[in-house]
Amino acid sequence: MNRESIGQDETVGIIGIGRMGEAIANRLLDAGREVVVWNRSPGKTAELAGRGAGVAASPLEVARRCRTVIVIVRDDLAMQAVYFSDQGLLRAPLRDRVIVDMTTATVAAMKQAGQAVVGAGGAFLDAPVSGTVAPARSGQLLVLAGGSAEHLDRARRVLEKLARKITHVGPLGSGIAMKLVLNLPLATYWQTLGEALAMGRAYGLDVDTMLGQIADSKAAIGALSSKLDTIMGRAERVEFDLAGLRKDLAAMRATAAEAGLVLPASSAAAESAARADEAGWGGRDLAQLVRFVAGLE
Repeated sequence: MNRESIGQDETVGIIGIGRMGEAIANRLLDAGREVVVWNRSPGKTAELAGRGAGVAASPLEVARRCRTVIVIVRDDLAMQAVYFSDQGLLRAPLRDRVIVDMTTATVAAMKQAGQAVVGAGGAFLDAPVSGTVAPARSGQLLVLAGGSAEHLDRARRVLEKLARKITHVGPLGSGIAMKLVLNLPLATYWQTLGEALAMGRAYGLDVDTMLGQIADSKAAIGALSSKLDTIMGRAERVEFDLAGLRKDLAAMRATAAEAGLVLPASSAAAESAARADEAGWGGRDLAQLVRFVAGLE
């Protein structure tokens, strides 16, 4: 594939090559962008290197080589290392750099990173996305951007390659707050669906019949029809795993606690996700929380 003649100004760094980071990197490569990647476990970068991506030795090196850097790592702890370690982003000159953080983290961690980058002269967006691997590969994500309009404008050219829609939801921290708002009802839906199936089973109802009736009623959410085979154990495709759901629920609850809020429904989902993860289900798709709660295995 011919690459655009864009040079360093348009070379995009990707820090964190999990499922989503890899999909985003592949999307940018498909779009003709030069890409430089870094991951804590270097083996995960091999396939992208085979497609022509550069591989950096550290986040510091990514920032030196790229004007726009996307960070999409696991959690608050991983963010701390990416930004504040001896080889972290904040060790690089950031005055003409744009850092776009897509990590699902706490609002506090995102604000800390963003304020540090801006304080060092860089531009920063917290810009988590709604969507999974398939929309990332096809450029159909929804970007929820927090930060200044000026910083968003500087990142827009790259984000438009990834997103069907970019929404500026407010100042620094607003993007991740909105992402947690979107994720919370979905997480609790799988919990309550599992509880509903458990109750029905106790009264002799067939699980397939219950799911069919729910899917054909107002009790269904948009994602349910695509997850029915996953819930029934007939499909093993993983879009987002239960270990990740457990982590995200912890971020939701911590962020709520900072505002003096208690989230009872999310607490039940978090307890179930933790038990499922500890029982060895962490690598399964998040919709299998339904299967776990309903006692289908």
